[in-house]
Amino acid sequence: MDVLLTGATGFVGTAVLARLRTLPGVTRIRVLTRRAEPAPHDVEVVRGDLAETTTIVGATEGADVVIHAAAYVGSDERLAARVNDAGTRTLAADCTRSGARLISVSTTAVYGPGPHSLAREGEVGVHPVSAVSVSRSAGEAHVLSAGGKVVRAALTFGVGDRWFIPTALAGVRALGGWVGAGSGRLSTVHVSSLSAQISLLAADPGTVPESIFHAADPEPVTFREMLTSVARQLGIDLPGEDIPVDDPRLADVPPQLLQRSFVDHTYDGDLLRRRTGWHAHPERHPRLSGEDLDWYASVTR
Repeated sequence: MDVLLTGATGFVGTAVLARLRTLPGVTRIRVLTRRAEPAPHDVEVVRGDLAETTTIVGATEGADVVIHAAAYVGSDERLAARVNDAGTRTLAADCTRSGARLISVSTTAVYGPGPHSLAREGEVGVHPVSAVSVSRSAGEAHVLSAGGKVVRAALTFGVGDRWFIPTALAGVRALGGWVGAGSGRLSTVHVSSLSAQISLLAADPGTVPESIFHAADPEPVTFREMLTSVARQLGIDLPGEDIPVDDPRLADVPPQLLQRSFVDHTYDGDLLRRRTGWHAHPERHPRLSGEDLDWYASVTR
């Protein structure tokens, strides 16, 4: 199997690349990158920039499957549209031309405000709130129109995570407590589990009929349980105060971030696990590996 991977130096893409290199059926791996960076000896580099769509035309030639793990998640709305929307549209069109199968990594954030309770694929409409989520939803549409598959990942943690756990820990400490008692139930997925399922889906020769999947560990956890468990493993003290959801000090906090603390956002990931044969080990309090702990210690202040 010849694989082209985008986003190979990012959070999820790094883990996907490592997983692909262990699969015996993968005969060739190419990574699409805009920077001249060294790659492992068994990985080829294809130069191209999703933000400059003309540079990626022809990139999928010869690939059996393209795993699209690249995404812009910053605050620049124009760049988000260029990368996540226009870049994905061009990549999807190139897959249609070359005949490559396409698997795109997205996020359950495209569903927007909850509550969502162990929602299955197709049960909740897409209502993105942020500019990034809007652009990623638009990118999904291009993938689906090209006959590709979309994996909507739950809140992802592990080595490389700069957004979920570090941001949440910083928010609780800055506010001095837990909004709505931190009672919101969340679906999460470790990056190793996510990358395994994506790679196994890519290895399937195209017999999986569904187009949209959730990647989520079997057992949801509350916002407070998740962060308390992580903080304990890191040796970090967290405040104990409960903050009412209408507290004036929350006025400047983006609602989509606040919701995560006290509103349920849980998604059923059973379909993807069944289709890929992946067996996750549910844990009520996610356990961090030594590498995870080292990572979070380095990015958490």
